[in-house]
Amino acid sequence: MLQIARINPEALAEYEFHLRPETFTEETARAIVVREKLPHGEGSDLGIMYVLKMWEGVGTTSAYLGPHVWGKSPIRMVRQVTRELDRAANELGLWRVQAESPYDAPRYTRWLSLLGFRLEASLSRYYPNGQDMWLLTKFYEENFNG
Repeated sequence: MLQIARINPEALAEYEFHLRPETFTEETARAIVVREKLPHGEGSDLGIMYVLKMWEGVGTTSAYLGPHVWGKSPIRMVRQVTRELDRAANELGLWRVQAESPYDAPRYTRWLSLLGFRLEASLSRYYPNGQDMWLLTKFYEENFNG
């Protein structure tokens, strides 16, 4: 059984998200974890995702999804993660959330599109290692006050 749970944003410091650990605070970030619960209570984390406020109204998100997450109740997982993503964007007052996806990670790009993200741009040689990325965005018009 899959479980989507919120975790303390400070716990993200142990993951390699290319951001400084002090970036993740209760005021600026929300984090969720995808867990597989087994019948006897034990289980393991399959993935983790965050939403981080970059500046007023604009945030970014990223996720680490382990190889075992792809075959696990995808429709249910997408619905639950979308609900938590939307909740995080609303709590942080975001009208735009963006995500980058490597060209060579079509599963991740597809997963973001299932969460409601739309392709906005191509970012050539974007990462420090020169990797090309897609920029995907999701808008929350109800939070826009400009």
